[in-house]
Amino acid sequence: MTATRKLEEDMTRTIGHVQPPDTLKTQCADNALQEAHRKVDARMLYWYAFVFLVMRMNVNNISNTAILNKEEGTDIRKQLGNLSSSQWAWALSIFWYPYMLFEPVATLMLKRFSPSIWMSRIMFTWGVVSMCQAATHNCSGILACRFFLGMAEAGKL
Repeated sequence: MTATRKLEEDMTRTIGHVQPPDTLKTQCADNALQEAHRKVDARMLYWYAFVFLVMRMNVNNISNTAILNKEEGTDIRKQLGNLSSSQWAWALSIFWYPYMLFEPVATLMLKRFSPSIWMSRIMFTWGVVSMCQAATHNCSGILACRFFLGMAEAGKL
């Protein structure tokens, strides 16, 4: 019997159990992996918080545009063809109907695609629809853009 083996047996008798060296290496690797995940999660959290802020500003700023340039008579409601109050209310609320409808579908699609691909799709379609919204000239155009914006943003949260 070698001296090392005898020492291990003595330690096992006194301590009760000695972990093999492979288990210690595995635990160190797991700890390093968890630390790396924490760092990546922190970076992703800041990025998604920024994206969330920009997207929320886009959704909510349409309410602010209703009063912009109202004194000069060139507000957005006049530029879009003198929208009535009910048409403007539809323009504000139509975003939420496809958002609620496609949110479960988008969550299921997240299982099929990786999160990086899915979030990239959301940001790309959001950008395209936002640019189209800036080019609208009538009520039906703003309603269509707001509908598609709600559909594009589904799955973001």
